[in-house]
Amino acid sequence: MAKVNSRIKKDDDTKALFFQRLVAFLIDVFLVSLVVSILSIPFTRGEEVDSLQEDATQLMEKFSTNDVSMEEFTSEYVDIYYRLARSSGFTSLISIFVGICYYVVYQTYQKGQTIGKRLMKIRVVSDDGELFMNQMILRSFLANFLLMNIGIYVFMLFSSKYVYFYSAAILELIQYLMIFVSIIMIMYRHDGCAIHDKLLHTRVIREN
Repeated sequence: MAKVNSRIKKDDDTKALFFQRLVAFLIDVFLVSLVVSILSIPFTRGEEVDSLQEDATQLMEKFSTNDVSMEEFTSEYVDIYYRLARSSGFTSLISIFVGICYYVVYQTYQKGQTIGKRLMKIRVVSDDGELFMNQMILRSFLANFLLMNIGIYVFMLFSSKYVYFYSAAILELIQYLMIFVSIIMIMYRHDGCAIHDKLLHTRVIREN
């Protein structure tokens, strides 16, 4: 019993606080989004995207006033959603590439720290001692949703618009559920481990 209590106390003393992890996450998202936006400028189809978004808005207005049926609304909305995805496909690819470079490569070579984590003085560590590349690859693919984004991109490239629409919806639902459950786990578990931490035997700790 004494050993168990000692382990809990150790985890409580070193685990990163929820606030630290949240702020680090927001900083990292901002930095990645900024880089993606800059790199995507030459490939952005601004007029086409704006036109499709306007079509989506008009469709919603028509549906709210019962000018279109549910069947017509679903068909047209799926078509607009799919065309928007195709129009921003290169941006999605850049986002995946930048995410892998930052969350996997950079974070591994910085020994478990992104810029956000460094600013908040926290880092990812392995329960087994050394933090390996394969741990960071799998952790980042889950924690930063790279795996789901890759899945959505593949469905966009190789499936019909209906398969893409419903597959993307299911993957995004799984993503939001993982976020919700991970938040609860980080806030209330004594070791502060989220889903991806438990699966891959990692923790996020405060630096001394």
